[in-house]
Amino acid sequence: MSWIVLKSVFPDFDRFSDFAPAVANHGDALYIVWQDKVKNALWWCRSRPNTTFPSPTAINKGAEVQAMAAPGLITVGQKLHLIFAQQDCGGALFHLQFDDLQGLWLHRAGVGLTSQYAPTLAAINGQILCVARNASDANEDTLRWTLWDPVDGWSRAQVVSAITPNGPVVQSADGKPALVQIGLNFHLIVPLGSGFVQLRFDIDAYSWTPVPATIKEQPTTGCDGIGYPSLNYGFVAYGVESPSSVSVSQYNLNTWQVREGLDQETKATPILVILGSYVHCFWVDNDRGLLCRAVRPIDIGTDDWMKKLPDKTPIYSVTIPGTHDSAATAEFMTPAQAIYPFVVTQNMNIPQQLNLGIRFLDLRLSLDGTGTLVMVHRTFGLGSTFAYVIDSLVTFLAENPSETVLVSIKNDSDGDAILFETAVAAVIAANPNLWYDGDILPIMKDCRGRLILFRRYPITMPTIGFDVSGTTLWPDDTSNSIIPIATQNTTVVVQDHYNFTFSPSYNKLLNAKWTTVLDLLDQTQTVSPDKRTLFFNFFSAAGLPLNTALDVATGGFYLPEDAEKYAFIRGMNQRMWNYLNDSKDKKLRRLGVLIFDYPEVPAGDLINAIIDLNFK
Repeated sequence: MSWIVLKSVFPDFDRFSDFAPAVANHGDALYIVWQDKVKNALWWCRSRPNTTFPSPTAINKGAEVQAMAAPGLITVGQKLHLIFAQQDCGGALFHLQFDDLQGLWLHRAGVGLTSQYAPTLAAINGQILCVARNASDANEDTLRWTLWDPVDGWSRAQVVSAITPNGPVVQSADGKPALVQIGLNFHLIVPLGSGFVQLRFDIDAYSWTPVPATIKEQPTTGCDGIGYPSLNYGFVAYGVESPSSVSVSQYNLNTWQVREGLDQETKATPILVILGSYVHCFWVDNDRGLLCRAVRPIDIGTDDWMKKLPDKTPIYSVTIPGTHDSAATAEFMTPAQAIYPFVVTQNMNIPQQLNLGIRFLDLRLSLDGTGTLVMVHRTFGLGSTFAYVIDSLVTFLAENPSETVLVSIKNDSDGDAILFETAVAAVIAANPNLWYDGDILPIMKDCRGRLILFRRYPITMPTIGFDVSGTTLWPDDTSNSIIPIATQNTTVVVQDHYNFTFSPSYNKLLNAKWTTVLDLLDQTQTVSPDKRTLFFNFFSAAGLPLNTALDVATGGFYLPEDAEKYAFIRGMNQRMWNYLNDSKDKKLRRLGVLIFDYPEVPAGDLINAIIDLNFK
């Protein structure tokens, strides 16, 4: 894979800095913060996908913030957090949170660390892990770390001390370290001497352990890293030689690969961020201090995973990753629309989901006043159309003819049912070769390059697809519906129990939802794989204790009964990853269609783990 150098971040005007910028994904935008050399203050701006960065503005204009090193930026939950060393406070680290509605950086708090260097950040179970070289030590190269959570704030800072056979060893650094999440493990990559040191962070024991395999290069700057959220991939950027040349090493196939040189000089640590299926590298050019960037596609290898399935494989015997309310991303929504609880259920748009291996789409449609089929989540418009989704599917299947995608279509409005049926039929008729038109669940040979339709709306005229409509077949909020398909003794079994409004607490809601998921997982193992049964298992849920679908997917903090301190409870996605990990020694049969909100988080290799079940 080659890098595409885009050069200046702001092509229409100059912005200069002596420090690396901080970059993070938040919502559907890319945010960048840097210490402006001319203005001597932190400035920021954001860019929507496939657009240029607009004119930047000072952070909290009128009460400007001045940093003495590169800042750190990270999204935790649905909040964007900024950590920086303040100039007029001797390098004390401070913490600001971004208010999306006001467009302001608020809730200023001290971190409890003092550093003249850039902080390194990672998101762990709804918390922020911060590592920095602490200037309050006699040896300022010593690394310290601290944790922030939304309830207790920042913990007491501790020295990064590696556990070795000869006892604990205090870790020092010659530059900014990187925190990279690979699978479920967090790795601290430390530039030291003529190379790198690598430590693994134990989330449960809060301890650091040396890892022997590391990057075999000699850095001349600090480093920055990023992990791909649902694959066993990682990237670390750093400078080599003199003047420092931007280089990136990729972790893949369980080792660090040969570094990739960008042939660009930098005066500070280069910074990495992943957006969609691309990794972006930002740096400060060595000549004038301009903010520059380059991009590189990630070869994730999941866009054509079905080509490895034999042609005679029945679709009901395949374990398939899917998404719930697949079009409910913030990409086409206004910020005001996106803040309603449970409206947004996905970070990735349809093309990104397909490229990451998703092969079931849950599409909710409505007819608008112009007769256009638009994507909705109940009564909330999502800003995109059914035509956009179909175009995305046509493009994907043309590029990956070995694949098939199961598509569920539901009328999520109270409008005229016949008009809705007619509008969907017109879309199907416009591209008849796109749709599988058989009346039995197909084998792979018969559905490659096609969509398999499951109709959750009634019809009055003949059409293609499998009928799962009506309150008697697929009732709302069902925990176990058995839907017979007329031909070939085929059955569809659905678990879509989502309404936990009256659940008394966060942890009881998540536990109750997991019980319904687990019941159907158990059922898949008791039904003979030769029996024509297709399982749909939804991991989504809603309830008053929660605010977003992300809370259900990733988990969060709750206050146990008769306890004084908040505890963390794992969400649906982590529980499913643990279920698969704990079942490695078992020979699991097909698990059916597994349908998630935010399947790429909390950064365990969930989608790939599901796909891999088909090849064991």
